[in-house]
Amino acid sequence: MSVQTDRFVVFQDASTRTLAALNRIQVNFSFVMKTVLDQEPIKFLTAFTLIFWVATAWTFVQCERYGREESPSIMYSNAMWFIAITFMLNGYGDIVPQTHCGRIIAILVGVVGAIVSSILIAVISRKILLSQGQRNVNIFMDDSRLTREHKHAAACVLQHTWHIHKCLQSNDINNDSTLREHQRKFLNSIHYFRHIKNKMRVFNELSSASLHQVSREDRAGKEKKGRHETLKQCMKFVFQLVMEMHSSMQRLVSAQEEMRAQVDVLHRAVRNHFAHHGSQQNQYVL
Repeated sequence: MSVQTDRFVVFQDASTRTLAALNRIQVNFSFVMKTVLDQEPIKFLTAFTLIFWVATAWTFVQCERYGREESPSIMYSNAMWFIAITFMLNGYGDIVPQTHCGRIIAILVGVVGAIVSSILIAVISRKILLSQGQRNVNIFMDDSRLTREHKHAAACVLQHTWHIHKCLQSNDINNDSTLREHQRKFLNSIHYFRHIKNKMRVFNELSSASLHQVSREDRAGKEKKGRHETLKQCMKFVFQLVMEMHSSMQRLVSAQEEMRAQVDVLHRAVRNHFAHHGSQQNQYVL
């Protein structure tokens, strides 16, 4: 709970608002909801679904309770069932709203259910994507597998070549069927070897493209990091400038107060002087 509170306090920080203003971003409710949905989507969707489920079920009961002879427990259970089924876009038709308010709630629940379902699908698809490290591991495993298959195909070609050579060197007449069998295997091994070579060529092209993409992403990440550091330094400078301006304003206000106090003292002194001088003149006249 304290972590969530600290997180929402960060949105109200002066440095955060200054950084957002420099990036032309408004720190409003939409920005906060997008941030929470990006960082903790499962918790946010679960809490929103439960709160929305209970609130709409209670509202549906309040709209549909008139003219029904069911007990409150049955009405609430039916409302929970109706909202859940409508939210999941099924709708079995066992419970039908009778009032316009109930129908509007059913339409609203269906629309919100479709939106939440699409967001959940997007979150799941993002979660199941492989990271760059996992993709690198898969590339390494595929490369090792293709290398083993390439060696095995080359060994099969050499093996059948040796068998054909032995059959040709022997003078046995009964080796014709064996020779034809080894020749067929030799041709099959050559075709398999070419197939593996093509697979290795395609794999090398894809891996080189992936490496180029990774290098571009690394350069983009470094550039983004550099811009972030530059922006961070600018923010520090702006924050220091704001603090200096604030301290200067405080000093100016204190100086104005001192001047006002000195002016008041001077006014009182002048007033006392003229009052004393007037009293002396009155004494001389008397």
